[in-house]
This record gives sequence, structure tokens and C-alpha cells, in this order.
Amino acid sequence: MKNNVAFVVLAGGKSERMGQPKGLLFNKEEYWLETQLKSIASAGGTEVYIALGFHTAAYCETLPWLTSALQVPITYLNLNIRAVQNPNPERGSFSSLQTVLSQIEKPKTILLCPIDVPIPKDETLELLLEKQQAIAIPNYKGKNGHPIVMNPSFWKSLVQLNPSNSRLDYLIKACPLSMIGIVPVENSEVILNLNTPEDWISYQTKIDK
Repeated sequence: MKNNVAFVVLAGGKSERMGQPKGLLFNKEEYWLETQLKSIASAGGTEVYIALGFHTAAYCETLPWLTSALQVPITYLNLNIRAVQNPNPERGSFSSLQTVLSQIEKPKTILLCPIDVPIPKDETLELLLEKQQAIAIPNYKGKNGHPIVMNPSFWKSLVQLNPSNSRLDYLIKACPLSMIGIVPVENSEVILNLNTPEDWISYQTKIDK
């Protein structure tokens, strides 16, 4: 994977419907956040930003390396990881995204993925990165999903917006079509959202088969 690409994993939400932080769901012998990071490493990723928010303390208590990653970038699972805490997570996921983007010093293409969408383990990421547009979105059978690729030419304009009345999906829809690349994929997980315990159980049952 290209060296100027960084993953942004949004894990700052309240997880009310799940009843616990989604990244701390136990997945076989590890926590879900660790599974996601291993998928990134397997795909050739080298740099990851993790946005924390409502459950920062729980994440740091369960995964102590995150405490260090909040202070300085660390190496974990052969990834260069920086954790960033959103001081106002009640403003929503867009504010968490802004908090991370404000910490990215060099112009980088980012792959944005919420914690509740599995990181693809197939060729999906490469297909997305091959697109030349400023934004690339995976599409499974007519439904758009994640991760979303965003070039600096687009995402740098997001940092100064008011998070109270900004939503990424609306901002993308407002862009000229020439900026957006829709990428048909065969991976149904790009439209998956692990929002509830039932969703999690269903997903675990599927991957166990």
C-alpha cells in the first residue's frame, strides 16, 4: 500500500445500541479494535489514526498501549499508530474526524472507516486507491459503504467546518460528480454496520462458518 496513505478509524461514539464500546467487543482471542488493526496491517497499511471519545478511559484501561498512543505515535502490530481524543464527542462522528484531520501534518490520502465496519481483507482497498478522484467509495449491489478514500484536496476543507451542522455524507453528495469515484465491489461487509448485540452475534456466526 502507498506510503502516503493513512487509515483513520473512528471509535469515539457512545455505542448506546451495542451497550459497550464496539472496539472492545471480544473477537475470539482479541478485542475488535485489534482485529481491525491486524486487517489494516495485512492489507499493507503502515499508518493509523484512532479517534477516541466517549469511552477513552475504557479503551485505555483495556488496551494500555492506547494511553501511550495518545501522547506520541507508537509502533504496534507493525503499524505506526496515533490515538487522538475528541474533547467534545457529543458533537458527533464528524467532530471526531475533524479532531484527527487536524493532527495529520503532511498531505496524505486517508482511508476512513468507522469501528463498526470490518476492514476489508480482499482487494477492495486497492480498488479504492486506484481511483483518481478526490473521493472513492465502495459500492456493493447499489449501496455505498466504507472505507472511504479521501484525498487532501477534499478533506483539508473539512477541518474548519462547524461540526454542529456538518455531515460527511451530505458534504460528499454536494461535491461535483467528477470528484467522486464509485467503486463496485463484491465484498458485502463494506455495507455492514455492527450496531447492536444482535448484529455482532450474526457477524460472529457468519465468520465462524
